[in-house]
Amino acid sequence: MIRPIPLWLLLILPVMAQDPLITGHITDASRTAVATAVVTVIQVDSGSRRQVLSSAKGFFQLAPLPPGRYRIDVVKPGFKPLSRAGVELRGA
Repeated sequence: MIRPIPLWLLLILPVMAQDPLITGHITDASRTAVATAVVTVIQVDSGSRRQVLSSAKGFFQLAPLPPGRYRIDVVKPGFKPLSRAGVELRGA
């Protein structure tokens, strides 16, 4: 049986940008990069979704994104799912 391991998500978000983006680094509890995690970014108001896989070093980026409120969900088999709400992107 696989024991769920928590995922950690470090987000780097420019608060004011011409082309807002969401970028981050996915790691496990020991701070080891988690490759091929599915990162889903959901615009709260419209419900639109975009997905990307984390790289071999655990990094991901989604751009350009329209300004708005977002939720970020991260899933990877063998790990506990992670969700971050309240992410807000603003345009210039």
